[in-house]
Amino acid sequence: MSGLIHSQKPSTSATLLLVANEVGQSKYPELEVEWFDYSIDKDQHGGIHNDTIIIGSDLPQDQYKLAFSSGLARSAKLASLENLLDGHLHKNREIPDLLLKGKKLPLGRHAIMKSLGELFSLRGHVNLHSELLDLPDFCWSSPKMEDAFSAISRNLDVRARIAIFNKKLDYANELAEVLRNHLHEEHSLKLEWAIIVLISVEIGFEVVHYWEKMKQQEEEALEEREMEERRLELVERSRLKKLEKALAAQNESEVEGAEKMT
Repeated sequence: MSGLIHSQKPSTSATLLLVANEVGQSKYPELEVEWFDYSIDKDQHGGIHNDTIIIGSDLPQDQYKLAFSSGLARSAKLASLENLLDGHLHKNREIPDLLLKGKKLPLGRHAIMKSLGELFSLRGHVNLHSELLDLPDFCWSSPKMEDAFSAISRNLDVRARIAIFNKKLDYANELAEVLRNHLHEEHSLKLEWAIIVLISVEIGFEVVHYWEKMKQQEEEALEEREMEERRLELVERSRLKKLEKALAAQNESEVEGAEKMT
């Protein structure tokens, strides 16, 4: 994002913005522009008066422009991050109401992890990977340039906006953490039910196996009883045959005895 001070020649500003967009890296989705009126007055000290940038005589013009444009670029970059965060919060604005009503959340694991990644990226851009919190290097070499940079930053409420941004980010992170915990609980519940189903299936197989085993034992016991009954029947038949033979022999002896007596 370019922080060039607005020029009196619109064509020059438009050309510079086009060049900056062509060579820019990690571009933001929307172009953010900070507009300020400025005046070059060699009879005054430089600064900001009534929302107008005064380029005075106590510093070379190029140094003043560098300091002020760096402050404008800082604000524009922060505005882009603010828009990204506001878009993220707007996208997830219905989640607290869904949680309050106990309804099912429309987000899956992939969407929640993507949301966490967006928030970590935003926090990193603000607190780690950008110049939003640190002073530019030129401020260490020129106190007056630092004063000019700080003046434009105060006018644009940069530090207050960063504090508000971090509070919004904390809220978004807490919401994402709640979603992740909820998703983890749902996943654990699904695993528990899967384990219960597997145990139930195993119990079912064991019941079927036990029933088949008992049925087999009953069939074997029935076969043994039938075999025992057949064996007893054969023994009884054999005993009856022997008894019949004994009776027949007894009858024959009685008949022979009777014949001898006659």
